[in-house]
Amino acid sequence: MHQIKNLLSFLLIFILTITITGCNKRPIISPGKIVPPENYDIAISGEWIIQKYYPTGGSPVKNKNIEDKIGKSLYIGKDKLELLDKTCNSPNFKIKTVDSTSYLASNYSITPSTLGIGKSDIQVITVSNKDTYFTSFIKLSENSLIATLDDSFFLLTRKSGKIEYKNNTTINDKSNFFNFPKNLDSGLLLGLKSYVPGFTLSYDNNSQTIPRPVYRTIWINFDNPGIKDIYEIPHFVYARKTGFWYITTKDVSTTDYKKYKIYTYPLTKNNNPKLIETSIKSDIINKGQSYYVEDVYFVGDDYISLESKEGSLNKDNTLIPQSLLRVDPIDTFNSNKDYSLSISKLMGEQGIKSLKQGASAYINSLDFNERNKLNPTPCDKFFGVMRKNGKWILRGRLEYFYGFFGESPLANFADFDIPIIPPKELIGYDLLFPNWNIIKKKVPDALDAYSSPDKNFVVVLTHSKILIYDIINGDLNNTPLKTVNLKNNEEVIMSQWATGSYVKTWDDQMRKLIK
Repeated sequence: MHQIKNLLSFLLIFILTITITGCNKRPIISPGKIVPPENYDIAISGEWIIQKYYPTGGSPVKNKNIEDKIGKSLYIGKDKLELLDKTCNSPNFKIKTVDSTSYLASNYSITPSTLGIGKSDIQVITVSNKDTYFTSFIKLSENSLIATLDDSFFLLTRKSGKIEYKNNTTINDKSNFFNFPKNLDSGLLLGLKSYVPGFTLSYDNNSQTIPRPVYRTIWINFDNPGIKDIYEIPHFVYARKTGFWYITTKDVSTTDYKKYKIYTYPLTKNNNPKLIETSIKSDIINKGQSYYVEDVYFVGDDYISLESKEGSLNKDNTLIPQSLLRVDPIDTFNSNKDYSLSISKLMGEQGIKSLKQGASAYINSLDFNERNKLNPTPCDKFFGVMRKNGKWILRGRLEYFYGFFGESPLANFADFDIPIIPPKELIGYDLLFPNWNIIKKKVPDALDAYSSPDKNFVVVLTHSKILIYDIINGDLNNTPLKTVNLKNNEEVIMSQWATGSYVKTWDDQMRKLIK
């Protein structure tokens, strides 16, 4: 009996060791706990005094408007923020800990020393009303903050924990939030991905081409009852609450290591895709060489979902591939550290439960031999956002045990659907009207679809075309208003809608990028 107990103890420790170490492929640094709006207690409520302005250019700026702000009071409360002449009612607070160098460089093109910050990690508090960005703070201590006001940085010190509001002006007309009237102007920004040959692997008397993703953006400006303009932007451009950003691929290869890395930057006058894009040529991977390619699957306001594919050719000409599926915060994306999210960080215990449920259902659908090749325990950091039947969904990933592969020598994994609705904080607006069955009945070749917030238009994708329909009595019109050709195997990895006055702002920006 004693020997049996020892054996059981050994097996338990062995299983736990495998489970714990299975996810740790790279050193992990947590991006920080995100506090939802209902957990308001962020310890910055009270009256704050503007003490100092931080110049972010090459020399100090003397500006009467800036000088007049020094000494003024700001008020931060649970139900309302007053920042000089701007007011935010019913604010939502989101807190995250980020790498200071990466965050400030990516968002503002400055270094921590510009703001007198010496810490490697900082706490950022973002304030919004529903989906509209208002401002953000960098918390230095319990009694000092750095605030962004009119694109400038100011040091704040706490005067009191009590709040006596001075203004009644508001920027929050609640009719502007998700109460979409009929015949509302709208515009759709679609991020598209296709593939071109990246490089060729030659191993075991076989050769295989590794594809490399390329990206572009389509802007569709709707003007009820029709379409005003359609532009193609030869770069990947997307909108955030703080402005427009773009994604670029850089070739950072060395002699023995072919590496295509994704970076993302804010769009400014001096920092645009035309200045960043680098030429990438096809190449051959020989014995003793390695490769690394990043492939984007989804881009939202705060997160990017991507797959990192890497592999090496041993001296004996055998291939060792590895592929990781992950979700990264945009604010720390350019960092060399791993800030990828776990599904538990994003969705709590329900996320873990759904991940395991999806993995179990997939394993049970396989035959006995195939089932035994896969590690049945999913890692909660191996998941991503993908498109299916007109909706963004979450996909998990299981890895094959060493020595086994999927349908090709490059597939050391199997993906499965996670049975849970992705949070709105991750994917943003994602409502489909009419439903998928109605769309498929009208367009049998439909692979994907996106409907306007006012339910007047639907954009349908097939293998080769984008079909834009108006909606009549809850159904697609008989013929599309417009057709746009797609590249071979091109798919959508980003969809963002502008409404009302934002349509002109977005349209003006897209016009600049096509000139």
